[in-house]
Amino acid sequence: MFGRWSNTTVGIEMKLVCISDTHGQNHLPENMPPADVLVHAGDLTSMGKLSELVEAAKWLDQMAMKYENVIVIAGNHDFILEAFMKEGKEKELRERIFRDRSVHYLRDSGITIRGRYFYGSPWQPNFCDWAFNEERGLVIKKHWDMIPMYTQVLVTHGPPMGILDRVGNEHVGCADLRIRVGEVKPTVHVFGHIHNSYGLRNIGETCFINASQCNEDYRLVNRPIIVEI
Repeated sequence: MFGRWSNTTVGIEMKLVCISDTHGQNHLPENMPPADVLVHAGDLTSMGKLSELVEAAKWLDQMAMKYENVIVIAGNHDFILEAFMKEGKEKELRERIFRDRSVHYLRDSGITIRGRYFYGSPWQPNFCDWAFNEERGLVIKKHWDMIPMYTQVLVTHGPPMGILDRVGNEHVGCADLRIRVGEVKPTVHVFGHIHNSYGLRNIGETCFINASQCNEDYRLVNRPIIVEI
């Protein structure tokens, strides 16, 4: 049995399966639970290589045969996706790598599915020299300011400050993201990045999900999280 949590703030109309931080350790399709939409919150790859991305994209194409729609964003390990962005080649990325029309790669962009607006953004506060890093404060805030107020399912790679973001005794999430989420009040906010803070928490009107599949040793041990909206 897969873990199941339901967000009761709206009627049950759509089931999401939420995962993140798979790092190239792709599931077999038959091992994934049924739902309407699969949401992947970044870190498709381990080293950010093109070959890893191609394999992950093939897996997502398989997932598109199981789910009506697949939402995917990049994470800090996905250097190749950052390279496509910097080179202005994301159109080619969507046409040649994420080829199934049901697989939606979001980068500071959104899509409406069955009347629900999904918005995805890969950024997280600067740490070492990873992909999609920005300095805390005004630099990263500009990305969060782009999140539309009508967003119902928000997908980011990193967590908001103080919510499923603990490393040891320290909270490492983004304070400006926390503020923006408080303004937008999405029904669901899916993220990953902090492997050992996997889980779900309901705060106010929002169901927060850290869907990291890998633990701190990069072993694929956590189950997909299912939520109904």
